[in-house]
Amino acid sequence: MTGWRPALAALLVWAAHFFAAYGLMLAFPRAAAVAWLTLGLGLACLAILAWILRSNPRHVIVLAATLLAAVGIAWQSIVGLF
Repeated sequence: MTGWRPALAALLVWAAHFFAAYGLMLAFPRAAAVAWLTLGLGLACLAILAWILRSNPRHVIVLAATLLAAVGIAWQSIVGLF
């Protein structure tokens, strides 16, 4: 099996995190709980990325996509706190 499927899965996790976090922030712009929900969502998505990377450690494309998605998720989760 090639590494394209897990690489796509990593990028889809990033996209799902973006849409969920953005939707939470739009629905409840001033709620303090949204910041913590966004952080929890980010940690859950990072755990999924770790599972994807652990399942396919030898493919360079999976490593690159997972690291890119992890940086994006971390950045979006930190921005959501402020």
